[in-house]
Amino acid sequence: MAHFQGEVVRDPQGREVIRFTTASGVHATVATCISQEALDKMARSLRRKLARSRTRRAGAPRPVPTED
Repeated sequence: MAHFQGEVVRDPQGREVIRFTTASGVHATVATCISQEALDKMARSLRRKLARSRTRRAGAPRPVPTED
């Protein structure tokens, strides 16, 4: 996992958060109380979503969710 240099601050609710900018220029604010496991799970989910969106052809209809 990449290490980002950031600034530790408090959010409006008083939680400790780290503010940083990723290599791609995205500004992020992450609460330090979020577990590493939860962050890893979210990152895996985002990678899967990005991979799916890249394989989808431009202009192709999106699948319609079915009701079970």
